[in-house]
Amino acid sequence: MQQTELNQPIFGNWYIEEKIGAGSFGSVYKIRREEFGVTYHSALKVIEIPQTGNDVSSLQSEGMDQNSISEYYTDLAQNFVKEIELLASLRGNSNVVSYEDHSIVPHEDGVGYTIFIRMELLTPLTAYLSEHQFTQEDVIRLGIDMCRALELCEAKNIIHRDIKPDNIFIADTGAFKLGDFGVARQMEKTMSSLSQKGTYTYMAPEVYQGNKYDKTVDIYSLGIVLYRLLNHNRTPFLPLPPQNVKYSDRETAQIRRMRGDAIPPIPDISPVLNKIVLKACAFQAQARYQSAKEMREALESVLKNGLGNQKTVVSPSETERPLPTADRPKHGSIRFSKGTEIDVEQRMREKSFVPNTPSVRSQAQNPLPAPKQPQTIANQGGTPVPAPLPAQMQMVAPKKNNGVALLVISIVLILLSALLCYYVSIIGGFILFVASIVLMVYSINKIRHSSS
Repeated sequence: MQQTELNQPIFGNWYIEEKIGAGSFGSVYKIRREEFGVTYHSALKVIEIPQTGNDVSSLQSEGMDQNSISEYYTDLAQNFVKEIELLASLRGNSNVVSYEDHSIVPHEDGVGYTIFIRMELLTPLTAYLSEHQFTQEDVIRLGIDMCRALELCEAKNIIHRDIKPDNIFIADTGAFKLGDFGVARQMEKTMSSLSQKGTYTYMAPEVYQGNKYDKTVDIYSLGIVLYRLLNHNRTPFLPLPPQNVKYSDRETAQIRRMRGDAIPPIPDISPVLNKIVLKACAFQAQARYQSAKEMREALESVLKNGLGNQKTVVSPSETERPLPTADRPKHGSIRFSKGTEIDVEQRMREKSFVPNTPSVRSQAQNPLPAPKQPQTIANQGGTPVPAPLPAQMQMVAPKKNNGVALLVISIVLILLSALLCYYVSIIGGFILFVASIVLMVYSINKIRHSSS
């Protein structure tokens, strides 16, 4: 549109400097304003409703006339005003993109509107990743900041429902911020077709299936975002680099995720972090974190306790070329071709683990080697004598069994059984009496055995 030409005034005394993004529902521009020699910058989202003439044609095919179509888009614009009010209520939170102001301009033909929303200028996460690499710690910090944004949403009974990398931004301070509250949800109503497959990548199964859902759908979407960032920019069930992703791979991955197949662990990351991400991505809502605070505290605990040897997560720009050779598995572990790593030492400590290889099986059944003969030293007379064993290997003579003490205990228990029968319970006393007799017989046999 002519209003969005570069270096042209737009939205009052703001000027477009450059286009910095475009999505299914609109474009984002970097704008500037100069005052007394000072230059200010902001981001401006420009949304057109309807998106194209095809949307109007679709409504006409349903029998709607010009006035009905105009009323339809007016009602939609009013819904946008409510969403913008929501943005204003979130202003001032450090982990939510700050809303500045807005304007809704009707089209000259009376059908539809152009919506301008001015916000703070931030770097989109996708643009940042194209030039930077993330470590596990970076991903954890992103997750913590997103949880803080969702905590604010929960306090205001808001379900974002569209958490994805495109809606995450990073400030100059390094803080991650969540944006696009409600915009995508309202824009879906303007589309003649809702088959926007890009939005399904992070969508919770219950939303995809049209079932009832709650705030945990945002936790699920955040879990998928973290999974992707930690998994070489690949979502669950997709092949890892250097393998290419085919269209059929994406379809299969989508089907498996929506039918509830167990999401595979991410190779080469902290086991505790793996557990957190997989819990957030649980198929059943009740198996996920039930609040953003709960998930945030789990991530903060990992950050506090340390990650050991951190590994760099591959940025999106690197996923199309072969990855560097993976780090060697830790000592005492086995890594298979798909990246699965098994701690052999841990498995060997489990009683049920016996390898299938015959030679290894025999070693497992007889794990200890034959003891070595003790070394000898010569005494003053030249006669060899055994060298003293280490203190932990010296044998201690067993103590003699004291059958007399057991006999005394059995007699005392017989007396107690009599008192129990008389004052408390006949059945309880009888049981104690029988146990006392058994103990007495055992102690007498022990005394006889010791004397022999």
